[in-house]
Amino acid sequence: MKKLICCFLILNLFAASSCSTGEKGPDPSPVINTMTAGTWRVTEYIVNGNIPVSDNYTGYSFTFGSDETVTATKDMNTYIGAWSVQNFDNDRLKFVISYDSPEAFTYLTNSWRIRFRSANKITLDINEFNYVTFEKN
Repeated sequence: MKKLICCFLILNLFAASSCSTGEKGPDPSPVINTMTAGTWRVTEYIVNGNIPVSDNYTGYSFTFGSDETVTATKDMNTYIGAWSVQNFDNDRLKFVISYDSPEAFTYLTNSWRIRFRSANKITLDINEFNYVTFEKN
């Protein structure tokens, strides 16, 4: 009986050590570091595959703060929202933007996939028909 209990404990120990419960997914730090370095502008925003709405953001400069605030500034207008980069399904990152107002900025509110990222450009999408591109100023 003692041998049976020992075998059971050893098997459980091996089973527990082989589980990968500590998976964290991709590291969001490179995306965060890119976005917090400088100011950005919307260069393209396409809705439903063919409706450009980029003009709503012409002249605005976006600052992505390390405190997870995003500030859009144009002349005397300033709008503050929130942003973050989060793990999604342990295999990809989501870029989350949230604005309460004005109405045009609420359209940026979403949990975006990162389609492309470089030091000077990032393209975020919901699907192949709805995407926004930010480029560094």
